[in-house]
Amino acid sequence: MGRWRRSLCHFQELVQAIVEQRLGHPGRGSCNPSNCVAKPGCPTVARLFLPQIGLTKGNQHLLFNPACPGASTMTYQVRVTDMPSSDRPRERLLAQGAKSLATAELLAILLGTGQGPGKLSAVGLGQYILQSLGQNQRDAMSMMRDVSARELMNISGVGPAKATSILAAIELGKRVLQARPPEQTVVDDPSVAAAALSHELMWQSQERFAVLFLDIKHRILGTKVITIGTATETLAHPRDIFKEIIRQGATRVIIAHNHPSGSLDPSQEDIHLTQQLLEAAKILGIPILDHLILGNGDFCSLRQITALWQESSEL
Repeated sequence: MGRWRRSLCHFQELVQAIVEQRLGHPGRGSCNPSNCVAKPGCPTVARLFLPQIGLTKGNQHLLFNPACPGASTMTYQVRVTDMPSSDRPRERLLAQGAKSLATAELLAILLGTGQGPGKLSAVGLGQYILQSLGQNQRDAMSMMRDVSARELMNISGVGPAKATSILAAIELGKRVLQARPPEQTVVDDPSVAAAALSHELMWQSQERFAVLFLDIKHRILGTKVITIGTATETLAHPRDIFKEIIRQGATRVIIAHNHPSGSLDPSQEDIHLTQQLLEAAKILGIPILDHLILGNGDFCSLRQITALWQESSEL
């Protein structure tokens, strides 16, 4: 028994010596397996004899990768349970808020556990999912917006339970974003108008032009999509817009359209249409309070970023 214990201790010391030497220079060094004498630090020892050993050094979990020919390469996977409690995603969210977490950490909370290639941690699996969705220079977050359960489950480490958790969170986020204020809400800020119009305009694949109808006290009467265009343009004519405004009995309006590309910069066509509508609004006595552009979960107010309203009042 004493001999086995001494052998085990020697083996552990050998492993630790390899780890100590290799930590600072992962992936370097090689030797000839045929004349290797299994000295401490020999990369072949780690490659050939220690393929399943994982050690924890500080907050790093070390996994030896046996696949690299002629050298030991170690894949570093920080397990969530090995992290200090203050660095764990759940604890950080509670202490600092969700905005402080990286996207992979938010995914890790949804996933609960890791695995996948190399037995990734939950955070590592979250990062792997983002990398998989972002292949071929695609934007991972844009892909996630419309990802399907099948596409998620094609990613190693993601089964039905993890896929449905992710899809449920995505749908919940969409519904929260698209939740419109109740009618009779007073629109006293562009963000309130954007929230009221997001259900019709946000995340759409085609350009849409919509109107938010208000009464004289700026309370919401309703919304309506006037036209639906292509992926790059919408065909909205002032006649059709004001015909619907008059039909709805609105005395104040906010007009808006979306950019499927996500860009919030107004085009020259956007500027020209706004000028036309402001001129028609003066004639009809129905003020247009703003023109919003929505896209990619955000919005911009043309009244705030242009001088169109000031120019119109001076005419």
